[in-house]
Amino acid sequence: MPATAVGTARIAAHPASWRLIALWRDLEVRVFVPAQCDSLEIDEQRVHLGLRDGKKLSASLVVGADGANSFVREQAGIPARDRDY
Repeated sequence: MPATAVGTARIAAHPASWRLIALWRDLEVRVFVPAQCDSLEIDEQRVHLGLRDGKKLSASLVVGADGANSFVREQAGIPARDRDY
């Protein structure tokens, strides 16, 4: 399924999330759901993302909320520690 911008009929979220989405719209933030990153490059000014559906995105800030095995974190070179529970 291709990345879609917030506000389309395919998005389901908790009501508290809709308040956050409304705030993001006021800030002119675009959220793509669902989407999968294929590439991530960081230069001095921007972050460039390639999505698996072929879309290319560029922004001054990218938030990667992609879980414990984060592609975004790994590509950005941010270390993580594994812990036994």
